[in-house]
This record gives sequence, structure tokens and C-alpha cells, in this order.
Amino acid sequence: MVNGDNKIIVALDNEIVDGLRLISLISGDKELRDMVYGLKVGSLWVLKNGIDIVIDVHSVMWEGGNLILDMQKWSTDIPEIVAKQVNKVAETGAVEELIACPMGGGVKSLTSFANTCKDGGIRPLCVLEMTHPGSGSYLKDVAYYDILSDAASLGIDGFVIPATKEPKVRIKEHLADAFPDLTYDLYATGFKVQGGQAEPMRKFGVSKYIIGRAIYESEDEGQAIRDAYAEINQK
Repeated sequence: MVNGDNKIIVALDNEIVDGLRLISLISGDKELRDMVYGLKVGSLWVLKNGIDIVIDVHSVMWEGGNLILDMQKWSTDIPEIVAKQVNKVAETGAVEELIACPMGGGVKSLTSFANTCKDGGIRPLCVLEMTHPGSGSYLKDVAYYDILSDAASLGIDGFVIPATKEPKVRIKEHLADAFPDLTYDLYATGFKVQGGQAEPMRKFGVSKYIIGRAIYESEDEGQAIRDAYAEINQK
């Protein structure tokens, strides 16, 4: 069962000073706050300022906004290192959700990721496919099937799929099998600049739309958020 209420997640892959200005814009505008589920901070900001950058971001966010950390390749490491990485995030007390891309890591590393997240009060999210061409070259085609089966048993209920690729009916079928009675969230990424479109994602049941460059590279960031929100909620 898919959760509804389509919202935007703003991906902050721009310069930190520009990102903080964008956060201030959203925080000061109730209409924008209602459209934005949260903010996604990735490896570029962490590499530049260290993990404590999430504390700085959280301190200027609006009440009810969700801070999502996207350090997805972490979860492919050995289970012990995965746990240490997640614990470092949990120690900040600033992150609500943490994204993992478990391809190549195996069930032990995914288990370590999920359990350490939950112990630290963080919601674990799981990437099922990457957006870029050739991303599956080193993976078997049905990797997402095994990931879904294990993720469901571990209590992971949020999944990231690419808007740049045709939604796979098989993924939806496996989700229905894994979550017959429980709700789950689908997040999609790769919109606008990468070519992803909202309509097929909407029909597939996506409720969270991760959008970066189309917002922070626009001349009017607030209007870009409003336009994107209208598009993802179009009937």
C-alpha cells in the first residue's frame, strides 16, 4: 500500500552558502514549507565540512522538515564499518532519514545498516536502482528483488527509484508481495535536468520527488518549487 501526499525533497548539491540561502527561503515561506517534505544533503557537503554540516543544516530548518542524508555507498562496506558509519550520523542527532544503496553489499551489510539506523532513531531508506545509464552493468538484473525481500524483513519501508527509467512493473509486484498490509513510501530522483518526468512516477505511486538542479539553478527558486509541486500533483 503506497502512502500518498506528494511532496518535494530539495537535493542540496550546490555550494553550501547557496544551499543555506535556499533553506532560509523555504523556512521563511509557509507555502513553500507545505510543499517541501525535506532536504537531502549528500557526500559533497560532508566531504567539504565534515559530518557536522548536518547539524548546521538542521539548525536553520523549519519545524517539521526532514533532513535526509545521502551517503548511499556506505552500506556496501563490511557490516562492522557500516554500523560505525551510521553511528557517526546518529551521534549528530540531526538526521531523520539515511539513504543506502545496498547493491554489492549483501544482506549482512544491509541488516547492519537497517538495525543501526533504527537503534539511532533514523529511518533507513533503500535505493533499488540508480538513475544513470550503465548503472546495472556490474549487477544482476533482479538485484532489486533480493533487496526488497530482505528490506521488508528488516523493517525498511522507504525506497528510492529512478525517474530517468521506465518504472518496472516487477518492482511494483515485488513491493505488493513484500508489503501486503503495510504502507511504504516511494521516492524518485533524476527529474528535470536528468530527464526524469513526473507523470509516470505519479502513476507508479511515488510520493516523494527528489529535485536538485532544476530548483537551485533556476532564476527563481521559489517559483521552481511551486512549479514542480504543481507538476507532481497534477491530476
